[in-house]
Amino acid sequence: MSQQFQHPIALIVYRRPESVAKLMACLGRVKPTKLYVIADVPRDPKWQAECDETFAIATNPSWNCELFVDRAKENLGCRRRISSGVDWVFSQEETVVVLEDDLEPADSFFPFCAELLERYRDDKRIMHIGGNNHQQGIARTPDSYYFSKHTHCWGWASWRRAWQHFDHELTNWPTFRDGGFMERVCPDPLEREYFAGKLDGVLNGDIDSWAYIWTYSCWRQNGLGIIPAVNLVANHGFDDSATHTKGSHALQELRAEELSFPLQHPTGFAPNEAADHYAFYHHFEGNAIRAARSPMGKIRQWRNGALRRMKALTR
Repeated sequence: MSQQFQHPIALIVYRRPESVAKLMACLGRVKPTKLYVIADVPRDPKWQAECDETFAIATNPSWNCELFVDRAKENLGCRRRISSGVDWVFSQEETVVVLEDDLEPADSFFPFCAELLERYRDDKRIMHIGGNNHQQGIARTPDSYYFSKHTHCWGWASWRRAWQHFDHELTNWPTFRDGGFMERVCPDPLEREYFAGKLDGVLNGDIDSWAYIWTYSCWRQNGLGIIPAVNLVANHGFDDSATHTKGSHALQELRAEELSFPLQHPTGFAPNEAADHYAFYHHFEGNAIRAARSPMGKIRQWRNGALRRMKALTR
């Protein structure tokens, strides 16, 4: 990219010095004119050196840009640190591209975001531009992207006009949940139960996530997300140091691909129901939940529980 990237980029960092160094190399190729660094401090003092090193790498870009820094004074956790950091950026900017320190975007992710941020700047139907495609190679559209009810957030962009609807405390969630609105968004009972459970968990403080709140906030506004035709951002954060992506997962094998230009835009605005259905069952644990509730799944649960009880008795 010969010219500097003109939309602000928010870089969210914690304790991944090697990953953030790779991400900074990616950013060095597009040279954003404005870089916002959002950092948390360690929950455990033993992580201080890693957090400090990550922060130092993120705040020393190799290109000329305006640099803005917001480092927490106490550990805020995933939900409060990311949401408060995005609040901070949108207090100063109309648009932003958000990347976390364990991500590796394709070069075409940036012009993809830039073109769509401009194209849908004033279209309130569109609230989220995602960089992820979790269809695992299944082609869902002849266009460059499709619309979705999901807001995959491993690399994304949005507008102040959309983020203003972020319901930080889930104030209106109980009314939405109990008023029949979830039936409209999630006709599948298993999917509806899954997302309601996650949002209840966030509301009760059992799940430390801003992302479920963002998805719900878009649903409440009848807003749509954009999903690229190919996966534009790889996530290298599937390890024991992660908050949510611990252990192995099929999606950790997804690599960032390049998207062809000029972009081919869809003619309609309906969410792709087949793709959304697949995303729930393959990305949001739908298949695992369904298997666990099958007769064989219940037998396995009973057997595993019995084995655990036997081991406890023989200790």
